[in-house]
Amino acid sequence: TLLKEVFDVCYSQVENNETNTNIAYLQSQVDKVVDTAVNNGYMKAYDGATGTKLFVAESDSDPYDIVVTGTIMPVNATIAINVNTKITGAI
Repeated sequence: TLLKEVFDVCYSQVENNETNTNIAYLQSQVDKVVDTAVNNGYMKAYDGATGTKLFVAESDSDPYDIVVTGTIMPVNATIAINVNTKITGAI
């Protein structure tokens, strides 16, 4: 559900056609979602090398698309899951 929550936060920015001026705010919102998952014991904290850390950026191909990259690492997992996805508005 972590990625679903991140999607919900990012999609509101895509839906509003916000530009990269709000990327820093969006990153802080995604960080809050990740921190909540870590604090609730669902994800491992990022320790500088492994754990859960997601980054958001404006897409190079469309300024209204959001790219999410990073890793998520559920508790009891031995390896992290790589995340590399683009969130776009409805066509």
